[in-house]
Amino acid sequence: MALRRKSYYVRETAEVLLNRLQCLILYGLAVSIIGCLVWKPHITEISLIAACIALYVVIVAHRAVINLSSALYKAPEINIEELEPDDLKTYSIIIAMRHEGSAIIERSIKAISNLNYPPELMDVIYVVDDDDGDTIAAFRQLPSPPYFRLVIAPMIGPGTKPRALNYAFSQTANEITVPYDIEDVPHPDQLLEAVATFKVSGRNIGYLQARLVYSPGKKWYNCFYKVDYAHHFWELLRGMAGLGLAFPLGGTSNHFRTEVLREVGVDQTNSKTWAVWDSYNVAEDADLGLVLQRHGYKGLPLNSFTIEESPDHLFGPGGASRQRQRWLKGYLQTGLVHSRHPLFAIRQVGLVNYLSYMLVVMGTPIVLLINPIFWSMTIYYIFTESSVIQQLFPAPLYYSGMAVMIFGNLGLFYQLLVACYRTEDWKSVPTMFLVPFWWAFNSLVSLLMFIEIIRPSTRYRWNKTSHGHSLIEEAIAK
Repeated sequence: MALRRKSYYVRETAEVLLNRLQCLILYGLAVSIIGCLVWKPHITEISLIAACIALYVVIVAHRAVINLSSALYKAPEINIEELEPDDLKTYSIIIAMRHEGSAIIERSIKAISNLNYPPELMDVIYVVDDDDGDTIAAFRQLPSPPYFRLVIAPMIGPGTKPRALNYAFSQTANEITVPYDIEDVPHPDQLLEAVATFKVSGRNIGYLQARLVYSPGKKWYNCFYKVDYAHHFWELLRGMAGLGLAFPLGGTSNHFRTEVLREVGVDQTNSKTWAVWDSYNVAEDADLGLVLQRHGYKGLPLNSFTIEESPDHLFGPGGASRQRQRWLKGYLQTGLVHSRHPLFAIRQVGLVNYLSYMLVVMGTPIVLLINPIFWSMTIYYIFTESSVIQQLFPAPLYYSGMAVMIFGNLGLFYQLLVACYRTEDWKSVPTMFLVPFWWAFNSLVSLLMFIEIIRPSTRYRWNKTSHGHSLIEEAIAK
C-alpha cells in the first residue's frame, strides 16, 4: 500500500527549458543589469562582484556545515545475518544499454549473477532501444540465468537513459527497484544490505543510495574522479542525510520502494509507460531526489558500494568532458524545473531544505561558470596592478573576496584530502596538488555545457560514456 503523499503537485519536466514566468524574470533581470551598467556602470560592476562573493560565501558555509554533519552521522545498524526468509523482498533490477559490446554485457551479467540474493526473488531486466540491433544481438548471443530478460523499448522521444528506464519499469511488479549501469559491479551483499536497512527504517524512508566508487585508473584525472566520488557519496550525502536534507541521487545503485516510485510517477497510458524518471532531464537522478522529498519521502546513504569506470580520455565522444557536461547540464535542468513554482516547493520541503538543494544543483554549475572571470581578474592584477581592478574591489569587498579565495580554496582542497583519508587512497594524495588544473577543466566543461543547453538541438543530448576499458575485476580483488 502506497504512503499518502505530503501534498499533491503536478510534476513538470525539463522538456521546456524555461516557462513563461522564468523567461520574463530572466529578461527583466538582464534588461535591468544592462540599464544599470549604462546608467551607473561602476556601482553596478561592484554590486555584481559583491553578489558573486556572497554566493561563494554561502556555498563555502553550506559545505562546511554538511562536512560537520557528515562527521557526526550515524548510519542505521544492520545485520544481514539476522534477516529471515520472510524479510526478503522481491527485487527488480533494471540495466539500460545503448551501443554496448558483448564484453561489457558479459561482465555485467557476471556481476549481477554474483549478487547474494535468492534468484526466485529477482527479476533482472536489460532494456535496449529497438534501433540498437547490435546490442540486442550481442545480448542474445550470451548465456544468462533464467531470471534475466531482455526488454526492447520503442525509440520514441528523446534518446536518453531515463526514457528507457521508464519503459522497463512499466514491465515490473516487484517490491524494490534498483537501476544499475551496464559497467557496474555492485557488492555481492548490496541487495541484502538494502533490505536490512529498509527493515530498520521508517516508512518515510523511500530510497537508499549506495556508494559509487571508481576503479583505479592510469591517468591523473582518474584520481580526481575517484576522490570526487568518495567525497560526494561519503561526505556530501551522509552530511545532507544527517541534517534531514534532500540529496541528489547518483544515476545508479538507487534502491527504491516500488510503491513510492509508482506514487511519484505519472501514468502515461498512451505510451504504455510509467514516467518516474524525467525523460528530458539528463541528470534524472538529481531531479528524482527532490521529487521524492516533495512527496514527503526521505532517503538514506547505503553503506555498500558499486564499482564504476571513469573515462579513459578527457575530450571527445565518450570522454570525461562529455560526461561532466551531461551531469552539469542535468543539474541546471533540475534547478530550473524546481524553481518554476518556488513558493509551492518551499511549502512542501521547507525553506532550508529547498535552498540547500538549489545550492547543490544550481550553485555548482553557476560557480564553475563565473570562476574563470575572477581567476582572470586576479591574474591580470598580479601582473599589471591595474587601477581598474583596484577600483572594482573597495576595501570591504577586497578583504572579503580574499578571505573567500584563500579559505574557500583551502577548504575544497581539504575536502579532497579527507576523501583520500576516508578511502585510504594514499596514492592519490600527490595528484590532489594538481587541483587547479582540475578546477580549470571543470570550468571549461561548464562553458561547453552552457552552449549545449541553450541550443535546442543539443539540449537533451545524452553524452554517453565509453565502457569496458578498465579492469574492474582487479578492483574487486582488492
